[in-house]
Amino acid sequence: MATPIFPAHLFCPSGVRSYIERKVLSGGTSLSGVEDQVIIDGGGRWSIEYSDISLNSPAEIKAWEAWNGYLNAGTAPVLVPMLSLETAPRPAFGARGLMPPSDLYTDDPLFPTVTRFQAPYIVATVLETAPLRATTIKIAMVRGAPITGGERVSFGNRGYRIRRRIAVDTYQIEPPLRAPVNAGTDANFDWPVTLCLAVPGEDWTPMIELGQYADASIKFVEVSE
Repeated sequence: MATPIFPAHLFCPSGVRSYIERKVLSGGTSLSGVEDQVIIDGGGRWSIEYSDISLNSPAEIKAWEAWNGYLNAGTAPVLVPMLSLETAPRPAFGARGLMPPSDLYTDDPLFPTVTRFQAPYIVATVLETAPLRATTIKIAMVRGAPITGGERVSFGNRGYRIRRRIAVDTYQIEPPLRAPVNAGTDANFDWPVTLCLAVPGEDWTPMIELGQYADASIKFVEVSE
């Protein structure tokens, strides 16, 4: 069964934070007072936080509760959107500004396994096969603006951040590739996702006011296959 995509487009969080959690171990302090720091996390893992979610009807509260049940206290895997379109390499109408995207298409109203724009928006592909743990990748932009660094992108069900451009069509990424990526793979800047669990052990039931209004928030952490 395909992994569902959390329907962030239904819940419309006002606050979104996607970041790479790092673990650093002190290597000790030298006589001159310099402390060495050693990264021990293999590149870190993504955390994605949605905050200021307003559930304004019983239908929205039911949808949230359905997902709360599916997440099963952080034991059920889910693909989580990074919601980074505003900083993506978006196509433009020349001097008229950015081209607006089309409406979203999903294959299910509540538990979609496909979420994309009805018409292709940003189109990019991987130019050369990259191995497991690679930190550079070649991407050809077919439709969109140049990649400058800081963008979120996903290949399959894993999300990455572009660090910087280091050569023609060649970019540093983080974290290192979780799996090999083949030439011709779509580079998803439109709706990048990564495989996560809700923070384990949590229940995300909101406080309901007047029987039909609630505010909610949720945090996800990246997980291995």
